[in-house]
Amino acid sequence: MTAQRLTYLGLESYGWTFLVVLCFAVAVGLVIWLYRYERRLVSGPIGWSLLSLRILLLVVLLFMALQPTLSWTTKSRQDNSILIALDVSQSMDLVDEQASEQERKQWAAGLGMIRAELLKENAARAEEVPDETNGDDSGEQAVQPLEDDASDLMASWETLSRFDLARQLLSAPNIGLLDRLSEVADVELLLFSKDIKRASGEDLTGSRDVLSDGLTSASTSFTSLIEEVAARENVAAAVIISDGVDTSPQKPQAQLNRLAGQSRPVYSILAGSTSQPVDLAIESINHPESVYQNDQPLIQIRATTHGYEGKPVTVSLTDVSNGNRLTKNIDVDDRYEDVEFSLPLNTPGRQRFIVDISPADGSTVKRDSEQGELQLDNNQQEFAVNVIDDSTHVLLVGGEASWEFRFIDAAYERDDRVELDSVLFEQPYLGLLPTSFFDTALPNSRTSSGPFEGVDLVIWGDADPKAVDAQTWERLERFVGEQGGTLVVYTGKRHFSGIMQNPILSKLMPITHTRRIEAIDNENLSDPIQRGFHLQLTPQGGLHPAMKLETEHDANIAAWRNLPGHFQGYVGDPKPAAVVLASPVGATIASTSTRPAGTVVAQNYGLGRVMWLGIDSTWRWRLRRGDKDHYRFWGQLSRWAAEMRSSAGSDDVRLALESTEIEEGDETMIRARWSQAMHQNLPEEVRTEIEVYPRDVDQLVPIMRFPLDRVETEPMLQEAKVPPLPVGEYRLRLAAKDVPLGPAPIEATLFVTPRQNGETNRLSADRTLLEQFAAATNGAVFLPHQLDELLDRLNPEWRTLEQKQDFPLWNHWLLFVMMVTIVTAEWLVRKWHGLP
Repeated sequence: MTAQRLTYLGLESYGWTFLVVLCFAVAVGLVIWLYRYERRLVSGPIGWSLLSLRILLLVVLLFMALQPTLSWTTKSRQDNSILIALDVSQSMDLVDEQASEQERKQWAAGLGMIRAELLKENAARAEEVPDETNGDDSGEQAVQPLEDDASDLMASWETLSRFDLARQLLSAPNIGLLDRLSEVADVELLLFSKDIKRASGEDLTGSRDVLSDGLTSASTSFTSLIEEVAARENVAAAVIISDGVDTSPQKPQAQLNRLAGQSRPVYSILAGSTSQPVDLAIESINHPESVYQNDQPLIQIRATTHGYEGKPVTVSLTDVSNGNRLTKNIDVDDRYEDVEFSLPLNTPGRQRFIVDISPADGSTVKRDSEQGELQLDNNQQEFAVNVIDDSTHVLLVGGEASWEFRFIDAAYERDDRVELDSVLFEQPYLGLLPTSFFDTALPNSRTSSGPFEGVDLVIWGDADPKAVDAQTWERLERFVGEQGGTLVVYTGKRHFSGIMQNPILSKLMPITHTRRIEAIDNENLSDPIQRGFHLQLTPQGGLHPAMKLETEHDANIAAWRNLPGHFQGYVGDPKPAAVVLASPVGATIASTSTRPAGTVVAQNYGLGRVMWLGIDSTWRWRLRRGDKDHYRFWGQLSRWAAEMRSSAGSDDVRLALESTEIEEGDETMIRARWSQAMHQNLPEEVRTEIEVYPRDVDQLVPIMRFPLDRVETEPMLQEAKVPPLPVGEYRLRLAAKDVPLGPAPIEATLFVTPRQNGETNRLSADRTLLEQFAAATNGAVFLPHQLDELLDRLNPEWRTLEQKQDFPLWNHWLLFVMMVTIVTAEWLVRKWHGLP
């Protein structure tokens, strides 16, 4: 529909209107006076002609001064659709037995079982009762009873899950959200948990297990969902039906920031009770992923104990292999309790443990004198620790005895399971001792084996690359790419530019376009920990085993945030295959790419790993904390290097897994690197593949095969993703037809562990994240009985697009032509009749 309207912008200002009218009146008066004067000189018709032309010119000027504007307004209906996303994670199977009576009435009103108006009236009367009755019991009659079958209705919620509630809100005949929204917009249905998939209204007849087929339902993440909403240009709004429980460590902040500027509101319907039930649960377990044999790591456990305040509970730690059990009894003081176990680990290999919590006396705390714990599946949790029976061989190389070099050397010297070779190229030597304190040359550098033989981790500090020859650099590249070694480079002030100019090191490095950064001026802060810039973990960094100062995700993020700061360092742009693990906060950074710059960056190189640190002041982490964080970081690096260098094979080919332990449903990469000689003799059409066998079963036929693909940028490297496998232990064997691989099979071991189900640890619905979505996108969070309010937000008028186009007439060229024509005509008439 199109409408036209003529408006005068000059009339919007009273002052301007008065001035224009006054000037017009004065001008008309002067023209009339002139007319009377000229009547003495010319005939009447000529005088009237001149008067008419002059009055017409003044009218045109008045018209222009009032600024007339012609407006066209066009209204059209948007054809964009509304996206409905249904949560099908495992937490939606929970039955909210702890729900209050008010919450159950709200659910019933949302499903049309009771009148929503009556629910509002009762709520209003309930607020008025205390004032009207002044404590008189007769006020109870002020609240009207609900329908006659209310008691039967309330009892029906004892078996209704959150998913059942959400499904009925969507598909109930006549009142379901799908039918009602279809009348005003095109509707698309998505199912989500950790990932998403499309569905139709007919699919909702299946169970949650059926609908979640193909999704990782043991975890909930809104990241993929918000990213999908932000990427869909044809979506006008999104409606999320969920309990709001997010069990993923990665929060969708970047995706939400992108969506916030798109005028695309996100509405949510909260399915579930926000009341906290009586429950014991293992919330988190803080443990190292790898330790050395005979270590006694500290296992930190956080337990949820809601409803057990003032009661004793028992937390136990059981070794699955031998049944040995450690037990602690605690008196509950709060909703959360922290328990620690010192765990002796004397058996090499992968050791499994089970943590469980139960009432100390075996009894159950009752709620409402009827029932106890709502959920028992979350009372125990399993974890595993990889016990390494060998030491880690570390080669530490520095240019001069900086603080960073000395503290790393001291940390490893105190570790009995680390064999350390420290090399310092530049150091004072007075000749009082037979040799210098540190070696001044790489060990075995002139032998056939080379300096990296038997080494797991090479740490290259602020050392001049020219201190070693080209052959040593070639050996370092083979150490990383072919032998599966780990290289860590930390940045110093003197020789970093030389490192980036070295052809082999620059190829190994995971970064490009490096630049120096300095902390924002905060040296005057009273707390030395707050001075300088700090490191903030990226989502990938929070999952990296070497970056876990705490096992629990939120605690790990906080631990990095609270580390002492740094005053200078470097950032670099990650290469395409690299991952930024940490970025600086509190320093000015100019990025030269679309990806964020990083100070801690890692990448795979062949069968090995390379990590770059843009700082040389991790020694500052010891301030007020001792070795706790400084050694844990460098100690985890050494253990990670020993674990990662688990490649198997021969001189012709090496086979390695990116991760030797994954959770069920996850994927990992497996790589095979061929020697130069073997690669030249390898037929182009040869098919190499991986055969999967159970680890402890002598089986001739593999349970799975999948091919390896060549990497275009590295011809001697082949890789593939390992398909999802069920829980178990597997041998992955390299196979190639008509290619001699040697007498012993080339195998790598993969452990697939049960996915830790955080869905059963958080038993109450949580609207916190949903409200963040609403605040960022101008949306809202609704309860089931507020569906009418949601529909009002999504009415057709809201989806009407109004376009207004203004066409100013006062500055149009035709008016200028008209003015010139009138002035010319008036001049010609005057001159023709001899007037001045």
